[in-house]
Parts: sequence; C-alpha cells; structure tokens
Amino acid sequence: DKSKQLKRVFDTCDLVRKVQRFLVVADKLKKHLSTGNRELPKAAQALFELECLRKETDMSGIEVIDAECNWIVQAMDEIQAKAGLLLSQGMESQNQSDVANALQVFYNLK
Repeated sequence: DKSKQLKRVFDTCDLVRKVQRFLVVADKLKKHLSTGNRELPKAAQALFELECLRKETDMSGIEVIDAECNWIVQAMDEIQAKAGLLLSQGMESQNQSDVANALQVFYNLK
C-alpha cells in the first residue's frame, strides 16, 4: 500500500544521504592524510565520523562504500602509526606541539 511505499522511499533517501556523507568525509580524510602530520588530528576526526556512519547504518553491499572501507582500514593503521611515532618523537625532543598533536589524534579516534 501507499504507506509502505512512502516508508521505502523515505528509507532510500536517508540511505542515499548517508552514503553521500560517507563519501564526502572519506574524501576529506584523503586530503588530510596527503598533507602530512600537520592535519593528522583532522584525519583522525574524519576517520571517527566514518566509523560512526558505518556503525549506525548497514551500508555493506554498496560498491562505492565497500571499495572505500578497505582503504579506510589502512588509513586507520597509518594514522595510529604516525601518531605513535609523533608522540614518541615529541617526548624525546620535548616538543610540546608534536605531543599535543599526537594526543589530539588519539583523542579524536576515541
């Protein structure tokens, strides 16, 4: 009936909005990672948002999302490794800026 059809249309629109948001945030993550350690906290924040989007909505089976998910797992490893290195280097050199950036990354990953 019409109410079921309307609900399916609404659900589809909601899913399309979430897929679009996911792709926009994934693009931001790529840009932040390409700038080096300077944008690492913003990259971590984008990564956290992507994880939230994936957890709140089942987007498995959507090809563009599945293609990005493999890359996102690699990005998570890369961000954590860079933040760990930044933290240890900052501690060794007593560079407050590096330590603060690394801690901000770990905080943003929650």
